[in-house]
Amino acid sequence: VAYELQNGRTLKQTGKQFHGKITDDRGSFNIRTIKVASQYAFLAAKGFYRNEVSGKVSDQQITLNALTDLRSRNLVNINVLTHLEYDRVVQLVTKEDYTVRKAKKKAEEEIFKLFHMDSLKIDGVSEDFSIGGNGAGDAALLAISILMQRNLKEAVMQSQITSMSEAIAKGGKGNSDSLKAAMADWVSKQEITGKINRIRVNVE
Repeated sequence: VAYELQNGRTLKQTGKQFHGKITDDRGSFNIRTIKVASQYAFLAAKGFYRNEVSGKVSDQQITLNALTDLRSRNLVNINVLTHLEYDRVVQLVTKEDYTVRKAKKKAEEEIFKLFHMDSLKIDGVSEDFSIGGNGAGDAALLAISILMQRNLKEAVMQSQITSMSEAIAKGGKGNSDSLKAAMADWVSKQEITGKINRIRVNVE
Protein backbone atom coordinates (compact mmCIF):
# COMPACT_ATOMS: atom_id res chain seq x y z
CA VAL A 1 0.00 0.00 0.00
CA ALA A 2 1.25 3.50 -0.84
CA TYR A 3 0.18 6.34 1.46
CA GLU A 4 0.36 9.93 0.25
CA LEU A 5 2.20 12.32 2.59
CA GLN A 6 1.32 16.00 2.97
CA ASN A 7 4.88 17.21 2.46
CA GLY A 8 8.51 16.50 3.17
CA ARG A 9 8.55 18.27 6.53
CA THR A 10 5.78 16.82 8.71
CA LEU A 11 5.50 13.50 6.81
CA LYS A 12 1.86 13.32 7.88
CA GLN A 13 -0.44 11.16 5.81
CA THR A 14 -3.20 12.86 3.81
CA GLY A 15 -5.52 9.87 4.11
CA LYS A 16 -5.11 9.08 0.43
CA GLN A 17 -3.81 5.59 -0.28
CA PHE A 18 -3.17 3.34 -3.24
CA HIS A 19 -3.14 -0.44 -3.33
CA GLY A 20 -0.85 -2.33 -5.63
CA LYS A 21 1.23 -5.46 -5.98
CA ILE A 22 4.96 -6.06 -5.93
CA THR A 23 5.85 -6.44 -9.60
CA ASP A 24 8.73 -8.92 -9.34
CA ASP A 25 10.74 -11.18 -7.03
CA ARG A 26 13.11 -8.32 -6.19
CA GLY A 27 10.55 -6.28 -4.24
CA SER A 28 9.81 -3.61 -6.86
CA PHE A 29 6.64 -1.58 -6.40
CA ASN A 30 5.39 0.04 -9.64
CA ILE A 31 4.26 3.61 -8.93
CA ARG A 32 3.59 4.81 -12.47
CA THR A 33 -0.18 4.66 -11.96
CA ILE A 34 -0.13 6.61 -8.70
CA LYS A 35 -1.36 10.22 -8.81
CA VAL A 36 -0.35 12.15 -5.70
CA ALA A 37 -0.30 15.84 -4.79
CA SER A 38 2.95 15.51 -2.82
CA GLN A 39 6.16 13.97 -4.11
CA TYR A 40 6.59 11.96 -0.91
CA ALA A 41 4.97 8.66 -0.02
CA PHE A 42 5.10 6.00 2.67
CA LEU A 43 4.91 2.46 1.35
CA ALA A 44 4.16 -0.75 3.25
CA ALA A 45 4.61 -4.12 1.57
CA LYS A 46 3.29 -7.31 3.14
CA GLY A 47 3.76 -10.79 1.80
CA PHE A 48 5.81 -13.92 1.43
CA TYR A 49 9.37 -13.73 0.12
CA ARG A 50 12.14 -16.01 -1.05
CA ASN A 51 14.57 -16.62 1.79
CA GLU A 52 18.14 -16.12 0.55
CA VAL A 53 19.54 -18.42 3.23
CA SER A 54 17.21 -21.40 2.79
CA GLY A 55 16.43 -20.82 -0.89
CA LYS A 56 12.75 -21.45 -0.16
CA VAL A 57 9.65 -19.28 -0.02
CA SER A 58 8.99 -18.09 3.52
CA ASP A 59 6.44 -19.88 5.70
CA GLN A 60 5.04 -16.60 7.00
CA GLN A 61 4.48 -13.12 5.64
CA ILE A 62 6.47 -10.10 6.77
CA THR A 63 5.88 -6.36 6.40
CA LEU A 64 8.54 -3.93 5.18
CA ASN A 65 8.25 -0.14 5.02
CA ALA A 66 9.77 2.53 2.83
CA LEU A 67 9.73 6.32 2.66
CA THR A 68 10.43 7.63 -0.82
CA ASP A 69 10.58 10.71 -3.01
CA LEU A 70 8.49 9.92 -6.09
CA ARG A 71 10.10 12.49 -8.38
CA SER A 72 11.55 10.94 -11.53
CA ARG A 73 10.86 7.45 -10.21
CA ASN A 74 8.73 4.67 -11.66
CA LEU A 75 9.78 1.85 -9.35
CA VAL A 76 10.50 1.65 -5.64
CA ASN A 77 12.38 -1.34 -4.24
CA ILE A 78 11.03 -2.10 -0.77
CA ASN A 79 13.63 -4.01 1.20
CA VAL A 80 15.27 -4.58 4.58
CA LEU A 81 17.35 -1.42 4.22
CA THR A 82 14.33 0.83 3.53
CA HIS A 83 12.72 -0.67 6.63
CA LEU A 84 15.78 -0.24 8.85
CA GLU A 85 16.18 3.42 7.90
CA TYR A 86 12.50 4.40 8.08
CA ASP A 87 12.18 5.37 11.76
CA ARG A 88 15.51 7.21 11.70
CA VAL A 89 14.53 9.23 8.62
CA VAL A 90 11.22 10.23 10.21
CA GLN A 91 13.06 11.26 13.37
CA LEU A 92 15.61 13.38 11.49
CA VAL A 93 12.99 15.09 9.31
CA THR A 94 10.32 15.82 11.92
CA LYS A 95 12.52 16.44 14.97
CA GLU A 96 15.87 17.67 13.64
CA ASP A 97 14.80 19.68 10.56
CA TYR A 98 16.55 17.53 7.94
CA THR A 99 15.27 17.33 4.39
CA VAL A 100 14.11 13.88 3.33
CA ARG A 101 17.07 13.52 0.97
CA LYS A 102 19.66 14.44 3.61
CA ALA A 103 17.91 12.36 6.27
CA LYS A 104 17.96 9.28 4.07
CA LYS A 105 21.62 9.80 3.28
CA LYS A 106 22.55 10.17 6.94
CA ALA A 107 20.42 7.20 8.04
CA GLU A 108 21.95 4.97 5.37
CA GLU A 109 25.48 6.02 6.30
CA GLU A 110 24.74 5.16 9.93
CA ILE A 111 23.32 1.75 9.02
CA PHE A 112 26.25 0.89 6.77
CA LYS A 113 28.61 1.87 9.57
CA LEU A 114 26.80 -0.51 11.94
CA PHE A 115 27.53 -3.30 9.48
CA HIS A 116 31.13 -2.12 8.96
CA MET A 117 30.51 -1.08 5.35
CA ASP A 118 32.06 1.93 3.60
CA SER A 119 29.16 4.19 2.57
CA LEU A 120 31.49 6.30 0.38
CA LYS A 121 31.64 3.41 -2.08
CA ILE A 122 27.84 3.15 -2.30
CA ASP A 123 25.86 5.38 -4.66
CA GLY A 124 22.09 5.80 -4.68
CA VAL A 125 19.43 5.43 -1.99
CA SER A 126 17.96 2.34 -0.39
CA GLU A 127 14.91 2.09 -2.66
CA ASP A 128 17.26 1.92 -5.68
CA PHE A 129 18.93 -1.23 -4.40
CA SER A 130 17.99 -4.78 -5.33
CA ILE A 131 19.45 -8.09 -4.21
CA GLY A 132 19.59 -8.99 -7.90
CA GLY A 133 21.65 -5.95 -8.88
CA ASN A 134 25.40 -5.73 -9.47
CA GLY A 135 26.29 -2.43 -7.76
CA ALA A 136 27.89 -1.80 -4.38
CA GLY A 137 24.52 -0.78 -2.90
CA ASP A 138 22.91 -3.98 -4.17
CA ALA A 139 25.71 -6.04 -2.62
CA ALA A 140 25.34 -4.20 0.68
CA LEU A 141 21.58 -4.82 0.70
CA LEU A 142 22.09 -8.52 0.00
CA ALA A 143 24.65 -8.86 2.79
CA ILE A 144 22.46 -7.02 5.30
CA SER A 145 19.39 -9.05 4.29
CA ILE A 146 21.27 -12.32 4.83
CA LEU A 147 22.69 -11.17 8.17
CA MET A 148 19.26 -10.13 9.41
CA GLN A 149 17.66 -13.35 8.19
CA ARG A 150 20.27 -15.90 9.29
CA ASN A 151 18.39 -19.04 10.33
CA LEU A 152 15.62 -17.14 12.09
CA LYS A 153 11.92 -17.76 11.69
CA GLU A 154 10.08 -14.97 9.88
CA ALA A 155 8.32 -13.64 12.99
CA VAL A 156 11.62 -13.45 14.87
CA MET A 157 13.35 -11.71 11.97
CA GLN A 158 10.47 -9.23 11.66
CA SER A 159 10.72 -8.44 15.35
CA GLN A 160 14.50 -8.06 15.09
CA ILE A 161 14.53 -5.64 12.15
CA THR A 162 11.72 -3.59 13.67
CA SER A 163 13.53 -3.44 17.00
CA MET A 164 16.76 -2.44 15.25
CA SER A 165 14.97 0.26 13.26
CA GLU A 166 13.56 1.73 16.48
CA ALA A 167 16.99 1.62 18.13
CA ILE A 168 18.64 3.33 15.13
CA ALA A 169 16.00 6.08 15.27
CA LYS A 170 17.15 7.07 18.74
CA GLY A 171 20.63 8.05 17.63
CA GLY A 172 21.87 6.18 14.62
CA LYS A 173 22.97 3.17 16.63
CA GLY A 174 21.57 -0.33 16.49
CA ASN A 175 20.77 -2.75 19.28
CA SER A 176 23.30 -4.14 21.71
CA ASP A 177 26.58 -5.72 20.78
CA SER A 178 24.98 -9.11 21.40
CA LEU A 179 23.19 -8.86 18.04
CA LYS A 180 26.45 -8.17 16.21
CA ALA A 181 28.03 -11.09 18.04
CA ALA A 182 25.16 -13.36 17.01
CA MET A 183 25.61 -12.31 13.38
CA ALA A 184 29.37 -12.84 13.49
CA ASP A 185 29.00 -16.27 15.13
CA TRP A 186 26.45 -17.32 12.52
CA VAL A 187 28.64 -16.21 9.59
CA SER A 188 31.64 -18.00 11.09
CA LYS A 189 29.62 -21.21 11.38
CA GLN A 190 28.43 -20.93 7.76
CA GLU A 191 32.02 -20.55 6.58
CA ILE A 192 33.30 -23.47 8.66
CA THR A 193 30.53 -25.78 7.45
CA GLY A 194 30.77 -24.62 3.84
CA LYS A 195 27.18 -23.35 3.76
CA ILE A 196 28.18 -19.90 2.46
CA ASN A 197 28.41 -21.35 -1.06
CA ARG A 198 24.91 -22.77 -0.71
CA ILE A 199 23.59 -19.27 0.00
CA ARG A 200 25.35 -18.01 -3.12
CA VAL A 201 23.62 -20.71 -5.17
CA ASN A 202 20.24 -19.83 -3.64
CA VAL A 203 20.65 -16.18 -4.60
CA GLU A 204 21.80 -17.00 -8.13
